[in-house]
Amino acid sequence: MAFLDEVADLIGSSTAGSTSWPVFRGHLPDSTVIDDRAIGLVHTGGGAQPGVTLQTDRLTVLVRGRPMNQTSSAYEEAEAHAVSLKTAVRGYAGLSSDTNDVYYAGVWCEAAPYFDGLDESYRPVFRMEFRCMRAR
Repeated sequence: MAFLDEVADLIGSSTAGSTSWPVFRGHLPDSTVIDDRAIGLVHTGGGAQPGVTLQTDRLTVLVRGRPMNQTSSAYEEAEAHAVSLKTAVRGYAGLSSDTNDVYYAGVWCEAAPYFDGLDESYRPVFRMEFRCMRAR
């Protein structure tokens, strides 16, 4: 999960990350134990290939907001946060990871933040898809 850890560190150090928007690696929990607002990072494909110094990873970022029946601006707030995360993740291109000397040759947002629907608790969920090329 080194890739998700690197992206989580990036989001945590950006203005888009904060304690009010916790970041979860590998899933977006649907639990009443955590706050409504949350970010989920899912590694959706890619990885090292033999003999290739660049590897391509695919990342899905899910952003969940507050319940729409409790907060009138829940949709707009979640959408704005997703847009700020898009900028933060794309900003990783051209930078080296602090954790293991990985250089990010490129980060492309292949599907901009789009509304993915409401979950069971009437919370808006936005989704983004990224392609990241890394070199060691």
